[in-house]
Amino acid sequence: MPAARPKAARPVQVDRRTAQLARAHVIRPKHIVGVETDKGVPARRRRVNLIAKTRRISLHPRLNIDTFGPALHAKLHEYVHGYAWQIRRKGTPMHTGLWGSANGSQGWSLDTRMHVASVSKLMTAMAMAHKLRGANRKVTDHIWDYLPEYWSLGARVKDIQFRHLLNHTAGFRVPGSATDFSTMKAEVAGGVQTTHGKYGYENVNFALCRILIPVMHGWIGKTDTHGTSTDHIWDVRSTIRFREYCNTHVFGPSGVSEVGFRPSAGEALAYDSHSTTSGWNSGDLQTVCGGAGFRMSVNDVLDVMGTFRRSGKILPQSEVQPFLDMMLGLDQRIDTAAGGLYNKNGAWGPGDGRLEQCVVYFMPDDMELCIFVNSPIAPKKAGGKVQSLRGLVKDAYVENLT
Repeated sequence: MPAARPKAARPVQVDRRTAQLARAHVIRPKHIVGVETDKGVPARRRRVNLIAKTRRISLHPRLNIDTFGPALHAKLHEYVHGYAWQIRRKGTPMHTGLWGSANGSQGWSLDTRMHVASVSKLMTAMAMAHKLRGANRKVTDHIWDYLPEYWSLGARVKDIQFRHLLNHTAGFRVPGSATDFSTMKAEVAGGVQTTHGKYGYENVNFALCRILIPVMHGWIGKTDTHGTSTDHIWDVRSTIRFREYCNTHVFGPSGVSEVGFRPSAGEALAYDSHSTTSGWNSGDLQTVCGGAGFRMSVNDVLDVMGTFRRSGKILPQSEVQPFLDMMLGLDQRIDTAAGGLYNKNGAWGPGDGRLEQCVVYFMPDDMELCIFVNSPIAPKKAGGKVQSLRGLVKDAYVENLT
């Protein structure tokens, strides 16, 4: 059983650099207010069975990659500003697709970075699973003893386990897509009396992981306080330490260079499907990290997925399939004649038709796919119906099983 929470807070001095960052820090900057994000998949659709719908194929079907690539291109290229994708088998590239522009006149490459939006949740789930194992904890352990001591704990917060955060059943319900420090603190104080254990896709579930990991790792004391600057300093310190943990234990072992939350030169911008507006830069997303925020390339994402699935460097291989089956950091399992497809979707935009989106799939036959699209998927004519990126990938997969 977790130890009782001590009653006394502990005033803690921080270094000059942290204090400077805290003074300049804005917990809820204007550019994250009102953004449109992916809100997940209704619980009843999280497991989709397509076996009965699959056309007549062989007894042991496999994806025909030679036809899959052109089929996916046909579903996308007329309806988007640009894309980059690759599918790998056991880490070996099998097909690559590049189309349109990433940033003005700059074409896409597999090394072009973009905000991967809610695909960040998968990366956070991997980091959380790694930390739990290192701390000799389980996903069924409770989170409350690793929350800041000065936060109020609302009804049933002490019932929340790590798995509830990682599969969106903690019970938090946030209007819109807010996920900053103030939102987390308020949601924990508000409690989950009637909604705990029920599926509800919320960014705040994964944002909390960037508080929990540094406390579990001993980088931040849960009793730490800093006077009137406590919220700001907690926000700054936890963000820095969360990023450090992910780079050390998830990205680094995957051979991925430093991953962060601030855009750099040459990254992809978001456009509308009709290319009638200028590209949009989603900006510094450190205040929403955990549930979103990471800036990565297709190569980066696939390197992490392959390392996670096969190397044993992030989790032992024996624990990877249970991770997938518990839907930790994932949206759907889709059952097909060839096996299960596990996906994670991400989307982020300013609400004016411009969008950056990313989808990943763990596929049967030791395959992984990652695709970036820097616009919605819609007919060029105004008012056309926007299509689901992950749905188009799924359709192309099923239609090309042989």
